[in-house]
Amino acid sequence: MRLSNKEGPIFIDWNADHPFHERFVLANRDDRNALNAVDAMIFSMAAAELKVFDADNRDFVESWKAIFSSNLRTFRQETAPLPNAPLAHLLGLRH
Repeated sequence: MRLSNKEGPIFIDWNADHPFHERFVLANRDDRNALNAVDAMIFSMAAAELKVFDADNRDFVESWKAIFSSNLRTFRQETAPLPNAPLAHLLGLRH
């Protein structure tokens, strides 16, 4: 995912070669509720990153993203998401 913002709209480019794109986005292309929820989460995280990211906190932001990604990978490995399953299950979240 690549972010861009020059004091205008925020553009997010999805990496179509990333496993998440195939495993979730393509698998759920007909489930607008699931895609809208993930789009909202990704957009919110990206917008927050753009607001706080600067040279002074680069290490913190990069560390946060690495931990977040690591957690998602762990959830993904513990759960084999199936297309059209509830969103929480697809994201590897358990009750």
